[in-house]
Amino acid sequence: MTNPTLIDDTLLGKFLAGEATPEEAMQVNDWIEASEENKTRYQQFEKIWFAETQEERRADKEEVWRKLQPLLKNKTVAKQIFFTPFRLAASLALLVGAGIVIYFWNLNPPDTLTWEAREAHQDVVAMTLPDGSSVTMNRKSHIQWPKGMEGPQRNIVLKGEAYFDVSHNPSKPFVITVDDIRIKVLGTAFNVQNDSIKNEVETEVTRGKVLMSTSRKEIIIEAGMKGIYRRATGELSLEKLVSENNIAYATRALSFSNTSLDEVTRQLSKAYGVQFVFTNTKLKECPLTTEYHNQSLSFIMDVIAESLHLTYEIKDNTVFISGDGCF
Repeated sequence: MTNPTLIDDTLLGKFLAGEATPEEAMQVNDWIEASEENKTRYQQFEKIWFAETQEERRADKEEVWRKLQPLLKNKTVAKQIFFTPFRLAASLALLVGAGIVIYFWNLNPPDTLTWEAREAHQDVVAMTLPDGSSVTMNRKSHIQWPKGMEGPQRNIVLKGEAYFDVSHNPSKPFVITVDDIRIKVLGTAFNVQNDSIKNEVETEVTRGKVLMSTSRKEIIIEAGMKGIYRRATGELSLEKLVSENNIAYATRALSFSNTSLDEVTRQLSKAYGVQFVFTNTKLKECPLTTEYHNQSLSFIMDVIAESLHLTYEIKDNTVFISGDGCF
């Protein structure tokens, strides 16, 4: 591991701009956590970053980008050095301006690109993107991407919820934009949900790891973890992924251990796009332990009915569950 008392000028700039790879971001995080002095310095940088960001929002991006290009073409290879407070401040002043421009340029790519789109209405839609990555969109979701995946990175704009299995390509990062959130990966499998009811964006990682970021903060999400962005507070947080049932709409994999039938039907409702009606509310408390892998809803309901001595009927998109109680 890199000595936590040392940090690279360019690497710190990429971190602040949201352009660092997951590995680079972890290196900077190690430096921040290495000492209270580093934490204090980072907090000072963050304040400056936020102030500069607000100013940059009012600038014309294309004009700033035009002025920035000669600087980017003539950049030199940075060497690892120890940061004094004065050197840190000087480096930050240069890097923040460049980083902000790159960040917002990536969120708002040039109008010359031709964009393609796909939408899921009442059914789950599975598709393959031009780079070979697979996407499964949940109902009432929408994605956009540049035709042929043109540009230095593979940009996706998502509304709603989708499960991504990304083709590995280290030279061309895969970046998903969800409103003011960016999710960056090289090759992994994960789910992104823009929950308008909770006013949150959730990223659940099933394989690999991703970098989830706002213009101010970023977190690393590894397999078995879930990253949450809460719009009300602007906070990013990590939680352990208890189960993968929430993404069963895409994987068709469900697992329950002594789980109430009420919770089971809630997960089935999301996975299969149906509603459940209990003629006897006591049935909701019936416990169930079982697993399903790529099974039809009727098969699952047959198993539940046999296990809990219930009856059911499916009418259109509604499942009616009846019975005297579980025993």
